[in-house]
Amino acid sequence: MESEIIKNLKSLGEIKPDNDYAKKSRSLILLSPRSAAIPAGIFTSFVYRLRLGGLIVGAAAVLLVLAAAVKAPAWIAGGSGLDNESIAAEMDDLNIDVRLSEVKYYQESPKTVGMALKEVSLNGSAHLNGDVIRKETNQLDFQNPTNKEIDRLLDEVIL
Repeated sequence: MESEIIKNLKSLGEIKPDNDYAKKSRSLILLSPRSAAIPAGIFTSFVYRLRLGGLIVGAAAVLLVLAAAVKAPAWIAGGSGLDNESIAAEMDDLNIDVRLSEVKYYQESPKTVGMALKEVSLNGSAHLNGDVIRKETNQLDFQNPTNKEIDRLLDEVIL
């Protein structure tokens, strides 16, 4: 029985297709669209490593957040860092030196800058007018290099 099966298999191995059928089959196989499977190689290895690296980084970030949550200082959680005595002690140590002249200056400076910008935009370069420059030159004292008003204002700010 085994010899008969072997004889039949050998006879089947000798079967050859028709030449027209072989040519047609070959052209159909070669012209058929290839599958979208990514061939194994450098690209596949890169994608695998990229996914693995992303998983590792994500796991590390989760562990870092968990560790920070466990070891968080007491003041983040509303603990002893926000008690009234320590806040009062800090406020006593603060040196707040605000002068009314500084407050007035900071209140008026935006208005002054706005007016100056509006004047320049409307009048152009009127500040370069020769008559204006001569008038302002006459008001300045070039013989005395110290300006008393500037010295007074600097003394007021410093002292």
